[in-house]
Amino acid sequence: MKYYIAYKYSNNKNREDLKKKLEKVSEKIHSWGHETFLLGRDVKKWRHIHFGSIKLIPVIFRNMRGCDILFAYVDSPTFSKGLFFEVVISKLLRKKSVLVLEGNLKSKFFRYFFGTVKKINSVDEISQNLLS
Repeated sequence: MKYYIAYKYSNNKNREDLKKKLEKVSEKIHSWGHETFLLGRDVKKWRHIHFGSIKLIPVIFRNMRGCDILFAYVDSPTFSKGLFFEVVISKLLRKKSVLVLEGNLKSKFFRYFFGTVKKINSVDEISQNLLS
């Protein structure tokens, strides 16, 4: 299977920490025998390049279409337009979706869009059991 790993980046106050967490998530998924796609890593090479929403939608759509599951890792309470686009596209493509909230986050808005919602205390708690 191939996982599209989504996240909130632009409004995240600690981007370097987020990158480390996302790489850890990707490594865990790889260790389960799956592939991953991270927009910031695989397309933007971790540079904060602003493509603009209109230019980014086809990139998200094309890469989401090639994946089996949307796995969203959220560690920030701020709203994210990018994550919103990604989850809407995953719904249009009828992809399985999992939202993982770190800490005490209460992302009520996004909860309505994801098939599965799990809460964890740290990225170290991510396991295959989160998908069942």
